[in-house]
Amino acid sequence: MTGASGRLIARLPFRAGALVGAAAYLLGYLLTYLLTISRVRSELSRMNVDATLSLLGGSGVAPWKVTGWFFYGAHFVDVSVTSSAMDLSTDVVEVSAGGWRTLLFALPPLLLLVAGALAAHRAGARRVSIAAAAGGTILPGYFALAFVGVFLTQVTVLIAAVGPNLTPALVAGVVYPLVFGPLGGAVLVAVQRSRARSSPHDSNP
Repeated sequence: MTGASGRLIARLPFRAGALVGAAAYLLGYLLTYLLTISRVRSELSRMNVDATLSLLGGSGVAPWKVTGWFFYGAHFVDVSVTSSAMDLSTDVVEVSAGGWRTLLFALPPLLLLVAGALAAHRAGARRVSIAAAAGGTILPGYFALAFVGVFLTQVTVLIAAVGPNLTPALVAGVVYPLVFGPLGGAVLVAVQRSRARSSPHDSNP
């Protein structure tokens, strides 16, 4: 490892970046919940899901888990229905999100751009390369919760397991923060440089 690369690594806010990445995931889930919970409850009630499952000896479906399917759907992760008899998948955002569709797809990139900028700010980055590297430190926190969330949002309906597809969810948990985190850090430095150039260097009139 060269001295320059060692100094770069030493400047990166790994702990803060991971925390910011985890916060971006949780905030995205929360906002998705707020946007979709009414529709989810309405659909579950309309289809009388809980009563039907109860009659068949199953348990009800927690609405907060179903809103998680929308959150993963906003990362282009389909929901799968898996059992010994079948293996199906569907895009719940495309099918059920209604008027919130565009906003749901925009939430993860926007939150990760902000998270990357915060990580770069925490590192005190003044160069684009350092800011981008600092923005990438949000990856572990986001990925860890994306992995855990797949299992937390899975629902067992009689003999079938319903939830986000694991492999696409893990890919999204890497790709999204790896793309938008560094981009957010780089944008922060670009904005700071633009403001510095546009500010007067001489306070005299």
